[in-house]
Amino acid sequence: MVKFKITEGSRPAQLGVSRGEKVKLLLMAGGILVVGGIILYSLSYSRQKRSEAPGDIPVLADEIPEERPFVPAIDAARVESLVRDAESADRVMLEGEALDELFRYARQMTAGSYRALEAPELDAERIQEIVGAPADHRAEPFFARGWIDSLRTRRQGPAGETQHIGRMVLEDESVAYFATLRMPEDRTVGSYARLDGLFLKVYSEESRQSGEWLEGPLLVGANLVPSWPDEGTVRQLDPNKLVYLTDDSVDGGITRLPFEATWHVMGYARDLDPDEVDWEEAPLLNKAALEDLLAYGVDEYRLKPYRIPVSRLQSVTVKQAGENPARLDKITEGWIGNTTWHNVIYYRGPFEAGHLRGGRDADLVTARGFFLKNLAYEPRDGGMHLAPAFVLTEMDRFVPPDSGAFNHMVWGIAIASVGLLLFFSFLLSRDKRSAMALQERLVARRRARREATA
Repeated sequence: MVKFKITEGSRPAQLGVSRGEKVKLLLMAGGILVVGGIILYSLSYSRQKRSEAPGDIPVLADEIPEERPFVPAIDAARVESLVRDAESADRVMLEGEALDELFRYARQMTAGSYRALEAPELDAERIQEIVGAPADHRAEPFFARGWIDSLRTRRQGPAGETQHIGRMVLEDESVAYFATLRMPEDRTVGSYARLDGLFLKVYSEESRQSGEWLEGPLLVGANLVPSWPDEGTVRQLDPNKLVYLTDDSVDGGITRLPFEATWHVMGYARDLDPDEVDWEEAPLLNKAALEDLLAYGVDEYRLKPYRIPVSRLQSVTVKQAGENPARLDKITEGWIGNTTWHNVIYYRGPFEAGHLRGGRDADLVTARGFFLKNLAYEPRDGGMHLAPAFVLTEMDRFVPPDSGAFNHMVWGIAIASVGLLLFFSFLLSRDKRSAMALQERLVARRRARREATA
């Protein structure tokens, strides 16, 4: 038997993918996985940061949900049958049955009911219209603001309840009368108040001061509430109205915003001339600026203008303003957070921003406004924190410019991935062809050696 010695160079090569090629393929596959993982992690982290608050969301003890007003069906024809006010002599009488009838409806109504009915405010022109044709306006809703000029009480009705009958002098010096069941203890003659009510009749009483008979519409409402004279247009801040504007402290607890000062600044923010403040020169509220505001003794920053950088709108609430001297019907308030601050700011604005979103899917916003005070608040996890409070003049949704860089990156990764897959396929195909060619050469070499030794 002839024995052949196989040298190292003539040993058959390993069929399939070589060790070096396997390493290359594994490295490339690993690279794709790493890049894909980084992209997925970045997107996931971005969503998580948007859903997380950059600071503790405060607890607002005075948040009141929007009421659902009830509007009763009023039988105006019955009320009309119970009153007489066509002649001057009829207008000095107050018909108890008619008054009780309107009180029956008024008890069922709230401030929201009058808003739903779009009750107009009494003024000299509207009063003249009512006095000229009282039957056309019987039991219609109105509201009146003014100084209480006279006030008396009487017990009336099935339960013998106390009724407050009074006269108001409105801001245009016209006169209106009111009948109500409840009124604050601090609202006496000389106080300013508001009543939402239903028109009963044209009423007339003699003034104790002048002796004249003063005639005007009588409104019947369940509640008389405190109010304040109209400040009008606010072009300049009045230092006398800012006296009680002081900062809270963590130890001092929550004191809220001073009423007069806050509404004065709100009116100023609403009426501000666009050229009054050079907003481009106003400081940006970055971390350093916010820390300066929270430092002890911030009077030098009080009511200074600031630009709020791109930040997350943690909460936004559009709500009824209630009675206020700025005569604002609705305001927007809430909290803004920024990851660079490690804190939040509270804001109020004399505008409606219901189109913006807070909470989990919050909008990014930019804003401009005036620093009001440091406000103590209670985070959800307890304790007491401080946050700067601002009165904003504007707040806008921030839309990042579409540079296309992210889309280009995604397309680049997708094309590279397809290219890598094609490259892997090419390597495997080339390796398979090389292995088959090598196998064919080895078989041919063996055959040639056998033939040579035969």
